[in-house]
Amino acid sequence: MKRTHSLILCFFLPLLIMSCDLNFINIGESDVTVPEEKDVLTPYDKAYSPDEFFCGATFEVPSDASSIYAELKVAKEYYNLNTITVYGLENLSRTTRSTLYSSLRSLGMKIAVRIESYDSSFAFTESDAEKVAANYGNLVSEVCSAENRDILAYFAVNMPVDDGRVQSNAGGLNTQKWKNAQSVYAKKIISLLREITKKAGYPEAPLYLSVFYGWNNDFQIPSYASAEADGYFMNNYSYPKNYNFDDYSSNAYENLPSADWSWSDLINATRLKTSMDKFKSQYGTSVPLVMEWGIHTAEYNDRKATQQSAGLVKDLDAKRKALSATYDFYTGNYQFVKGFMYFGYNLYKKEGSPSAVMDWCLKYN
Repeated sequence: MKRTHSLILCFFLPLLIMSCDLNFINIGESDVTVPEEKDVLTPYDKAYSPDEFFCGATFEVPSDASSIYAELKVAKEYYNLNTITVYGLENLSRTTRSTLYSSLRSLGMKIAVRIESYDSSFAFTESDAEKVAANYGNLVSEVCSAENRDILAYFAVNMPVDDGRVQSNAGGLNTQKWKNAQSVYAKKIISLLREITKKAGYPEAPLYLSVFYGWNNDFQIPSYASAEADGYFMNNYSYPKNYNFDDYSSNAYENLPSADWSWSDLINATRLKTSMDKFKSQYGTSVPLVMEWGIHTAEYNDRKATQQSAGLVKDLDAKRKALSATYDFYTGNYQFVKGFMYFGYNLYKKEGSPSAVMDWCLKYN
């Protein structure tokens, strides 16, 4: 099942399935309830500088801008986050963005700025690249300003290869026309963005391109090396081993990946390795790569089978083990992996058919 990037937030969250002692801390302008450190779910076992390793996660910006600093401080001190990404950053008010930037700066954190919106006619053409660059020009310049550039982790430039409409516009999935168009677009968008960053006084601003080989590793993605991006980020989710994807409702809760499985079976490491092997064959091992992934549980959805099987495990014990196992898989085998952008820190997302709320979150309160 494809996971989309459209964030449809649930306004009523089911009762928490994780029991933990809570306390209140005073930070900045608001009180934030945080779990005891022993109960925190996170793939990051210790704090790193973002210059060493991106311990990142998608961050849902609070509606009350005055609580941004407090939320980020909790994320850093309890979950070891040093980097965030925000979907739709360009749609936030300038005041909210300013508060976000200053909070990150105060905490020594960074942000990966996403460049990913496109129109219904998008087909990986050079004119598409010009439109995207124009749409994000002000945001790129804002982040590259002398005041803000210290908080930039990298610009995350999306290649929307999984959008069926884009596939059709560009000639069809896995056609030569579709593949050629991607290479042309990648080179053009990086070139245009470099012009913007240079004009803003930050020519060395890191530009990362997305690489995605399909939810079943069946996309024939060309190499984007000719675009000369500074790095890449890859969407690579584990899927339950032995899961019946054709008849998902037949999958019994007790057969889902659980904490008593081996770490490699729990995260379906063989499947994850397929994407990594493809990446190495195209880019080698010297270019930095950030991994995007997430874990959710069937337990949170009353143990019901779900069509959204990406990152699915049985329960919180399995999720806790899967978080650590995924971290160890990448850091232990791929030294060019520069960090993670986990989906997501405080994110609950409604997905699937029938629709249900997924507990992608690390923060359960």
